[in-house]
Amino acid sequence: MITHYNMEFSARADIMLNLPEGSALDNDDLNGPGSISFPRKTGDLSTDFALFKITQYVISTSISDRIKFTRNLPELLQQLGKSSKEFAFNLFRKVIEDQPEVRTEFALQLPHLANVFIKEMDSYPDVVQQILPCLDKMLSDSNPEVVKAACEAAIELTPIVQKDEREGVILTLVLRLTHDEEEENKLKGIAALKDIIPFIASDICEHFVVPEIASLATDPIVKIRKLIAYCVPKAAKQVSDPVYLEKLLNIYIALSHDAIWGVRKCCVEGFSTMIQAYNEETQIKTLQPRFLELMKDKSNSVKQAALLQLGEIIANSKAPLPETILDQFTALSQNSASKGEFQHHCAFYLPGVLQIMGPEAWVTLCHPYFQLCSEGENIAKKSIAASIHEVAKIIGPENASNDLVTVFQGMFLETNPAKNVALENLSNFLKYIKEESRPVFLQYIKKGSKNAGIWRTRYAIAKQLEDLVDLYPISVVLGDIWPVIVELCKDKIAKIRDTASLGLGKAGALILTTGNNTEIIQEIKTFAIDPTYTTRLVFAQSSLHLIDIPDFQNLFGEELSAIVNDPVVNVRIACSLVVKKGLKKNPANEYWIGLNTKLSHDFDADVRSNITGKYEDNRGVAILRPAPKLPPTLTPPILRPIMADNDIEEIISFNCTGVGLEFEVLKDTIRPDWSGFVEDIRIQTATIQELLIES
Repeated sequence: MITHYNMEFSARADIMLNLPEGSALDNDDLNGPGSISFPRKTGDLSTDFALFKITQYVISTSISDRIKFTRNLPELLQQLGKSSKEFAFNLFRKVIEDQPEVRTEFALQLPHLANVFIKEMDSYPDVVQQILPCLDKMLSDSNPEVVKAACEAAIELTPIVQKDEREGVILTLVLRLTHDEEEENKLKGIAALKDIIPFIASDICEHFVVPEIASLATDPIVKIRKLIAYCVPKAAKQVSDPVYLEKLLNIYIALSHDAIWGVRKCCVEGFSTMIQAYNEETQIKTLQPRFLELMKDKSNSVKQAALLQLGEIIANSKAPLPETILDQFTALSQNSASKGEFQHHCAFYLPGVLQIMGPEAWVTLCHPYFQLCSEGENIAKKSIAASIHEVAKIIGPENASNDLVTVFQGMFLETNPAKNVALENLSNFLKYIKEESRPVFLQYIKKGSKNAGIWRTRYAIAKQLEDLVDLYPISVVLGDIWPVIVELCKDKIAKIRDTASLGLGKAGALILTTGNNTEIIQEIKTFAIDPTYTTRLVFAQSSLHLIDIPDFQNLFGEELSAIVNDPVVNVRIACSLVVKKGLKKNPANEYWIGLNTKLSHDFDADVRSNITGKYEDNRGVAILRPAPKLPPTLTPPILRPIMADNDIEEIISFNCTGVGLEFEVLKDTIRPDWSGFVEDIRIQTATIQELLIES
């Protein structure tokens, strides 16, 4: 079935790439790819610039320029749109016959081009009829770099295309490459096969991939056997027929006895995947004994590879494991060889091992855990700091508070290389310890928020403020965390202010929900009336949480109404998100309806789109903003931001009924918007705060 499909596919590729006379790109044609279907100029600046780039490619003699152009092909097609498809195909034919360096770059862009056709143009058939034939052509290329790039493209295209093309085209092309006469091409084909096996259906894998693996497993070339050793576990996970599972198991065992240590090492590295494909009986009788033998292999590289598989094997095993494997895993905590690689492996997989074995195993695993915390290499300590909350979650609040609080405190010492990782993980850890054990960590929150030298430390605290507010009682939030929040909301780094503003809203809502606090209310209001727009922006963003207060309209309604008219668009954009959420919570409330109506007619398209859900790409004259000293001439859109809103009434008044001289004046003075031209305009209403224009 697949072979027949490939014959048809290759024939289609040959037809596509053998161009009829007069339809290819002409080197002397300065208008672009051919004179038949390529537009000279559209009037749209973005499109015309893309066409200009293509023109430059056609006449360029520089390989580096043509490589840059090929790299930008997906972006150019997006700019040109659906109408570009036909001459884009002509362009592909030109590029695919270019120099090897250009063809290599084109091969790497095939997955991105496929995404453009599917997502931007909704044209999957073009992927089948145009992109895949190009892949076919380049997998057969004489240049090894082009073939290598095409193999990478085949791997990336596999999850993009549909099942029929995945199994009928890409798999066929890759299997064809595994039989190439050139050894290098054969290796590239097997390497690609290894990565696409997880996307192949069980029946196809059984009938086409397994026989291929069986034939190549005895190949005299060592590199091929090494790659096949990686393929076997992945194929075993895909197949379901016991016959093929048995065949793959025999191949794997044979390769694990290979005379070359590199092949045995590859088998060891795939062991954790292999055990996932087989039942408990097979693991105990066949796989586990063979792994124990490999742990005693005469090659030091094989033994080390086996040690680095222990954590994943314990986590993925379906069968009870011998005590030897667990003992070897815990012993890794004291093995500082290979620059701490063994300790890092133990630290990384210890939470997973603990989860599989259960909380009762903490008695056994706590000793290697403490060993890693105190004497482990830096990379192991950082791994411990990043996952300590998972261990706390498994062993429960009682054990976590007794055993881990002191350990975690030690990570905040200045000399500890894991202190930054621990700080980022602070709120996660606090969730799984007793409430009475949490206050001791407030000192690290305060200290981190005042670290003027390292902004990332302050940012790490700002990101956790919303969680920290929920982890402490109101009295602690008010006395210890609130000052930290206010300080971070005034930080000089915008990213910190934006993040901390959500904590301000969360803490303010929590405090004011339990009872009015005049000082807190006034402190929040000072953000809304501050002359600096960045501070007003903090209030707008914090309102996303403040609107959860039942009495929000009475407490902060006036301040929000004021900044809805803020001259800075960033503030109004933040307000639009608040208003949208507020209206969703209270759809019949006149306050929210009024703010929603006001922002839905805002001068800025981003503000309107947040309210309406639609971005007006082609909206005619977007804004009428007159120049204050030159009535009644209206300024071009580029000058709008410097004009004041209240100038409109001073310059010109609109008459809904009159269409005589007033209309002519308007028609003469209106400038076209960047996104299109407007010929007929009918003015409905015009006020200081909103302007509705229909074309």
